[in-house]
Amino acid sequence: MEHVDSPIVMLREINRVMNTGGTLILGLPTERNVFRDLLGMDYFNGTHIYAFSVRNAHKLLSETGFRVEKIFYHLPKCRNQIGRTIEKMWNVVNWPFREYFSMAYWIIAIKQ
Repeated sequence: MEHVDSPIVMLREINRVMNTGGTLILGLPTERNVFRDLLGMDYFNGTHIYAFSVRNAHKLLSETGFRVEKIFYHLPKCRNQIGRTIEKMWNVVNWPFREYFSMAYWIIAIKQ
């Protein structure tokens, strides 16, 4: 969604062609995060037109006919067993500032 000119139009069209109860999975980068602010890790390099916080992505989905079912937060470089365990705990417990300490997030939404 961060690459398209009209994300609302895109989501409405996806909703129009999708069957009721269908699943939409969106992966979105976190614009404001500790990795970007402190370490200079930045993938907002001019290719992204929009940025979406978890809160405004949730609102945008509900406004276009979807119900958010689950949100998964992504930590960077979690490829080994310890990293996968940490990321799993990161998504089970509702940690404060979870969005800020995540590189990206996945939203699973259902067409109503």
